[in-house]
Amino acid sequence: MNDSVYALEVLPDGDLAVGGFFITAGGNVSAYFARYTFGGSCCGSADFNGDGDTGTDLDIEAFFSCLGGACCPACGSADFNSDGDTGTDLDIEAFFRVLGGGPC
Repeated sequence: MNDSVYALEVLPDGDLAVGGFFITAGGNVSAYFARYTFGGSCCGSADFNGDGDTGTDLDIEAFFSCLGGACCPACGSADFNSDGDTGTDLDIEAFFRVLGGGPC
């Protein structure tokens, strides 16, 4: 089975709603929908590609490119929440929280 995400929505409380083709989320059974509650603190910027504009499609592309191993010095680190682990679900959650205007 190929897990795929088709929709993301930052909720008013800062959580992230995810819809797609998956049957587990966070190790729990899930019927194509998951809600992520963010934990920890983030210290990244939603201007992930460093072009001065925050929260653009290019920032999202740069972030996921970095998660895939193609980080560039201007793009920052895939350790978006600065917990010492790079490219984890918590990094993705922190990135989308900041992108959606949530607190850092």
